[in-house]
Amino acid sequence: MWPSNGRLIGLKDILRLVGDNCWEWRIHDLEGTGSLPYGMSWDEFDEKVDAVPYVLAWSDLVNLADGLVQVTNGEIRAICAGEETARIAAFDSSEWTVDLRVNEVCDFEDRLDRLLADAA
Repeated sequence: MWPSNGRLIGLKDILRLVGDNCWEWRIHDLEGTGSLPYGMSWDEFDEKVDAVPYVLAWSDLVNLADGLVQVTNGEIRAICAGEETARIAAFDSSEWTVDLRVNEVCDFEDRLDRLLADAA
């Protein structure tokens, strides 16, 4: 995602908004560029995601995001105690949508302000 200053806002930036957690993260769709964990190819990764959501712990999701250059499309959801806690979606390399249960991330607006200030 490219704000007006030309700095790419990537998945790792979005994950900083969410902050450390112990939720179960499920990748339902992810298209992009960069390297994937365990030397997996994008084709192998797509097969895993297409079969069932690819499940990761927070630290593994952060490691995955560190290897990505850009996310073009995707949907990642977090589950805690059987309920959806967060949903992150990327659309057409130009838009991120982040839905969080408010009580889970109390300083989200401050984190968002910092991200946008850094991108300006």
